[in-house]
Amino acid sequence: MRKLLAVAVIILVGLVAWNYATTGRITLFPGSELTGTDREVENLRVELRKAVELFHRAERDAGIGAVDTTADAEAAQVEVQRIASRFAEVERRSGGAAREGIETLKRELEAAKRVTGVH
Repeated sequence: MRKLLAVAVIILVGLVAWNYATTGRITLFPGSELTGTDREVENLRVELRKAVELFHRAERDAGIGAVDTTADAEAAQVEVQRIASRFAEVERRSGGAAREGIETLKRELEAAKRVTGVH
């Protein structure tokens, strides 16, 4: 009985961790409470984090192994620019909805632009 309870707890913790990693919210089940705009903003946040990670990886690889990672860095910069243009479109369409998520993404986008050198 204890083993079954321990397995159930591990599964629940794993589910909550997965939901937090993919949605940024601590929930047991991924909610359908997200509006279309909220979902778009969240998808853009995930894509932005991946682009910044690609840029950091390119920097790290260039520093450690003296490998030419110009293509990776440029790809990350292009991705940040693409996300910025999609964000501007979502922000225009939102009409004040999902304000909190939009403001958070705006701050993250500005930080990503500084890090990657995108203007």
